[in-house]
Parts: sequence; structure tokens; C-alpha cells
Amino acid sequence: MKEENAPFIIGVHCMNHHTNFEIQIFYKTGIVEKIENIVLQSLYAYFSHSLKRTKKFVSLDNIVETWGQ
Repeated sequence: MKEENAPFIIGVHCMNHHTNFEIQIFYKTGIVEKIENIVLQSLYAYFSHSLKRTKKFVSLDNIVETWGQ
């Protein structure tokens, strides 16, 4: 495609590569691990204090598992 027909194509292509490099840097510096820990701690805090929430989550998990089969 010519640039005058679709000038955004080059930018999108480069953006994909830049995003990939940034994610690789985040993994190497341990930022992703810290984010995962925060998310897991938040999920634990949310579900550990409510049996009702846990039951809803388990039933949703069972539904999702059957979709993949």
C-alpha cells in the first residue's frame, strides 16, 4: 500500500514492535512480577473473606472450563 492511501500502517507496524520491546523490558526488570503479586494479593483479599464470592467464582470457572471442551 502506498503511504498516501494509508499513512497509519507504518505507525501501527512500528507500534507493535515498540510494545513488544517494552513488555520484554518490563519482564527483565521485574515490574511484571510485582504487578502480578499485587493483583494476586488483591484477588486473595477479595475472595478470602466471602464464601458467597468464592462460590460465584467457582461456578463461573466451571462454566468457562466446559466451553473449551
